[in-house]
Amino acid sequence: MQLIRYKGACMTIKSATELNNARQLWLDCDVYNALDDYLKCGTSKSSIDIMQIWDALFDAVNKHYPLHRVEESTLAKARTKFEKLDLDKQLDVLGMIVVALHADPGRANLSLVGLPSEWKRVRSVSFSDDDEFVFQSPSGLFETKITIAELKKAE
Repeated sequence: MQLIRYKGACMTIKSATELNNARQLWLDCDVYNALDDYLKCGTSKSSIDIMQIWDALFDAVNKHYPLHRVEESTLAKARTKFEKLDLDKQLDVLGMIVVALHADPGRANLSLVGLPSEWKRVRSVSFSDDDEFVFQSPSGLFETKITIAELKKAE
């Protein structure tokens, strides 16, 4: 798969019109452990509650996933809807978000909380001169980047 930096996001090319996320989700260890407990057991011994996990996930989205950011007012409404769901539905939503934020083609149907039904899907791709193709050695030790502008000059 070809790695690219598209509008500031690390992506891979799925097809001529669609991209997949290439960045893996990383969470604080305490948040991760609480999330893992909730998803496996429906409860957690941690002092971190479900809403703190929601906030941590969307903080990660805003910091590390530029193509998947949600407008602040929309996110606030979604958070309110999420808070009103019963625990089982909250856990389903959190699980979908986690799957969607993996470095793969996963998506999440977040219509239950008022967010897109195909959240994380990137379609209708149009490259700008600043976007770049990233070529890496199998070990990842060596890397070469070529911008779209450089490719245009080579023609």
